[in-house]
Amino acid sequence: MIASESVVAHDMVSLAWLLENRCIIPDSEKNSFTDTSKVLPKFANFLGVYWFGGLGQALTSESFDKNTVNTVWDDLVLNHAYELFGGVPGIILESSNDMVPVDLKKRLNEMTMFPS
Repeated sequence: MIASESVVAHDMVSLAWLLENRCIIPDSEKNSFTDTSKVLPKFANFLGVYWFGGLGQALTSESFDKNTVNTVWDDLVLNHAYELFGGVPGIILESSNDMVPVDLKKRLNEMTMFPS
C-alpha cells in the first residue's frame, strides 16, 4: 500500500515500484514490455482520438511517440505534474510494518530522489 497527501509523490513511488519489478522479470518474459513497435501505439492513439473527437480529429491529430520510461524522471506526465504542482515533492518512505525489506526501501528512495 502506498499513501501520500501528494498525488505526485504517490505516482512517483508507484512508478518506481513498477520499474523495480520490471527489473526482476526474467528476460524471456520481457518482450511484451520492451516491444519497440511504433505501429501499435500510433494505432491506439488514432482510435482514441477517433472515439472522442471523430474522424476529422483523428486524421489531423498529432503523432503519438512511445515514451521509453526507465526512471521516474523519464515520465512525461510526471514531468508536467512537477510544473503544475509546484516542483518535485520531497518523499520520505516509511513502512507501516517490518514487511518491506530495507534494501527495497533504499532502492525506491534512490529512484525517487531528485537527481543532483
